[in-house]
Amino acid sequence: MFILILTPNPLKKLKPQKNKKRYEYANLFVLMAIISLWFVAFVLIATGLESIPFELSSSVLIAILGTALANVLAPVYLLARYLFNNNDNG
Repeated sequence: MFILILTPNPLKKLKPQKNKKRYEYANLFVLMAIISLWFVAFVLIATGLESIPFELSSSVLIAILGTALANVLAPVYLLARYLFNNNDNG
Protein backbone atom coordinates (compact mmCIF):
# COMPACT_ATOMS: atom_id res chain seq x y z
CA MET A 1 0.00 0.00 0.00
CA PHE A 2 1.34 3.39 -1.04
CA ILE A 3 0.79 6.50 1.02
CA LEU A 4 0.96 9.78 -0.81
CA ILE A 5 1.93 12.69 1.37
CA LEU A 6 1.16 16.08 -0.11
CA THR A 7 3.33 18.85 1.23
CA PRO A 8 3.42 22.38 -0.07
CA ASN A 9 6.49 23.10 -2.13
CA PRO A 10 8.21 26.30 -0.95
CA LEU A 11 10.15 26.55 -4.23
CA LYS A 12 6.98 27.07 -6.26
CA LYS A 13 6.62 30.55 -4.79
CA LEU A 14 10.16 31.43 -5.84
CA LYS A 15 9.82 30.40 -9.49
CA PRO A 16 7.58 33.30 -10.63
CA GLN A 17 9.94 35.80 -8.98
CA LYS A 18 12.94 34.11 -10.58
CA ASN A 19 11.29 34.15 -14.01
CA LYS A 20 10.38 37.81 -13.58
CA LYS A 21 14.04 38.66 -12.90
CA ARG A 22 15.12 36.58 -15.90
CA TYR A 23 12.84 38.53 -18.19
CA GLU A 24 14.02 41.84 -16.74
CA TYR A 25 17.60 40.87 -17.57
CA ALA A 26 16.50 39.65 -21.00
CA ASN A 27 14.96 43.06 -21.71
CA LEU A 28 18.16 44.74 -20.55
CA PHE A 29 20.25 42.62 -22.93
CA VAL A 30 17.89 43.39 -25.79
CA LEU A 31 18.09 47.12 -25.06
CA MET A 32 21.89 46.99 -24.98
CA ALA A 33 21.96 45.10 -28.28
CA ILE A 34 19.62 47.62 -29.92
CA ILE A 35 21.71 50.57 -28.75
CA SER A 36 24.88 48.89 -29.97
CA LEU A 37 23.42 48.13 -33.39
CA TRP A 38 22.10 51.69 -33.79
CA PHE A 39 25.56 53.02 -33.01
CA VAL A 40 27.16 50.72 -35.59
CA ALA A 41 24.51 51.69 -38.15
CA PHE A 42 25.23 55.37 -37.48
CA VAL A 43 28.98 54.83 -37.95
CA LEU A 44 28.42 52.93 -41.20
CA ILE A 45 26.05 55.54 -42.60
CA ALA A 46 28.35 58.40 -41.56
CA THR A 47 31.24 56.65 -43.28
CA GLY A 48 29.26 56.15 -46.48
CA LEU A 49 27.91 59.69 -46.76
CA GLU A 50 30.25 62.15 -48.35
CA SER A 51 28.47 65.18 -46.87
CA ILE A 52 29.69 64.18 -43.39
CA PRO A 53 33.46 64.54 -42.96
CA PHE A 54 33.91 61.16 -41.31
CA GLU A 55 36.05 58.44 -42.83
CA LEU A 56 37.24 55.04 -41.61
CA SER A 57 39.38 52.51 -43.38
CA SER A 58 37.87 49.24 -44.51
CA SER A 59 39.80 47.23 -41.90
CA VAL A 60 38.35 49.38 -39.12
CA LEU A 61 34.84 48.94 -40.53
CA ILE A 62 35.32 45.17 -40.65
CA ALA A 63 36.51 45.21 -37.04
CA ILE A 64 33.49 47.28 -35.96
CA LEU A 65 31.07 44.95 -37.74
CA GLY A 66 32.76 41.86 -36.30
CA THR A 67 32.72 43.11 -32.74
CA ALA A 68 29.14 44.33 -33.07
CA LEU A 69 28.09 40.91 -34.29
CA ALA A 70 29.93 39.20 -31.43
CA ASN A 71 28.49 41.65 -28.89
CA VAL A 72 24.97 40.87 -30.05
CA LEU A 73 25.16 37.13 -30.67
CA ALA A 74 27.14 36.09 -27.59
CA PRO A 75 24.74 37.55 -24.98
CA VAL A 76 21.75 36.30 -26.96
CA TYR A 77 23.20 32.78 -26.96
CA LEU A 78 24.02 32.90 -23.24
CA LEU A 79 20.66 34.42 -22.40
CA ALA A 80 18.78 31.80 -24.38
CA ARG A 81 20.71 29.02 -22.64
CA TYR A 82 19.92 30.55 -19.26
CA LEU A 83 16.25 31.30 -19.90
CA PHE A 84 15.41 28.03 -21.55
CA ASN A 85 17.54 25.59 -19.58
CA ASN A 86 16.22 22.06 -19.06
CA ASN A 87 17.20 21.71 -15.40
CA ASP A 88 14.40 21.28 -12.89
CA ASN A 89 16.13 23.47 -10.30
CA GLY A 90 16.12 26.61 -12.47
